[in-house]
Amino acid sequence: MSKEKKLPGWKSLPIGGVILNPGSSREYNTGNWVRETCKWNKESCINCNLCWPVCPENAILVDKAGNMIGIDEEKCTACGLCITACPTNPKSLKLESKKLEEI
Repeated sequence: MSKEKKLPGWKSLPIGGVILNPGSSREYNTGNWVRETCKWNKESCINCNLCWPVCPENAILVDKAGNMIGIDEEKCTACGLCITACPTNPKSLKLESKKLEEI
């Protein structure tokens, strides 16, 4: 009988073994090709920061104290994940269509 070759387990993978360059969205603007943008309403925002960890493009801007200060429209791809996470939805965050000259 031949011995079966055992595949390596997940513990043998290097940390971040699938992601070769994590955090690359900080370096690249991704929002310049989308037809919508996410708009933030400061007055209705309760600063719960539930939007920040779900943003895949690191477009939610927070200050050193952890308070939301806006959205980087050059990085935002209008995926809507922040809107879904927002408990004040749709008061604080909403998608708006861009004007043709902004695209």
